[in-house]
Amino acid sequence: MSNRRPGRRGEVFSLGSEWEMAANQILRMLAAITGYRREPIYGPRKVGETFRICLKAEWVRQAWDWEPQVDREEGLERTVAFCKERWRP
Repeated sequence: MSNRRPGRRGEVFSLGSEWEMAANQILRMLAAITGYRREPIYGPRKVGETFRICLKAEWVRQAWDWEPQVDREEGLERTVAFCKERWRP
């Protein structure tokens, strides 16, 4: 991805689908992709813990004229494949 408009050095931004998702929904999707079969173990809630997330991508849309090219499921599948290929024990 090329930066067509200059940004601030070291600036961090999120790329998201702007669809709200629960952490458990992401866990179930990753379990289905990876074949993970164990039930999650939940501990006590922690202060500031994230239960739902909705990342917006407005800044990068404007700065780089960027739009997502894949849906959530395909994005997670690609991420898992990338990790399996590069981070083998």
